[in-house]
Amino acid sequence: MSPILVGEVENITSEGQFILRTDSKVKVGSTVTDRSQRIVGRITRVFGPVKRPYVSVAPKNKKNAGLAMMGKKLYLNE
Repeated sequence: MSPILVGEVENITSEGQFILRTDSKVKVGSTVTDRSQRIVGRITRVFGPVKRPYVSVAPKNKKNAGLAMMGKKLYLNE
């Protein structure tokens, strides 16, 4: 099964969570990976417009929480 694109990291909150905009159906608690299928974190919140909501992702560890994640594409690991 090919990975499902969640979106690109558009912002990082002061708590270190990644904010993405998505066109995919996602659920809170879903695991999110990078292009190489390494686990990056979990979806903690879905908010905003119903047609194209924002997703908040809590990083798995602090190493993943840096500004280097800006613009990175993240995928569902389902």
